[in-house]
Amino acid sequence: MCIAGLGVLFHRLRPTTNIPGIDGATINALRKKMHQLGIDIGGINPGEELPRPRIYPALESVDFKLFKCILEGTIGSHADGEFKLWV
Repeated sequence: MCIAGLGVLFHRLRPTTNIPGIDGATINALRKKMHQLGIDIGGINPGEELPRPRIYPALESVDFKLFKCILEGTIGSHADGEFKLWV
């Protein structure tokens, strides 16, 4: 489980590895240390990247407009306008 979480961070940092200067070098060094940790305690093959788990695949297709309405406690109705979800 620890390596799965590490893999999420490892892959989320990938787009930032091309940043020039000390920031990019620091991120690259961090990713190398993360990979080494995966090798040391997670049984990752040195020639492979860390796993890239899909932690919340349902969020890839969520309707965020509807989700926002639910969090606000209202939802629109074509017939009645808005009404409260929470009573």
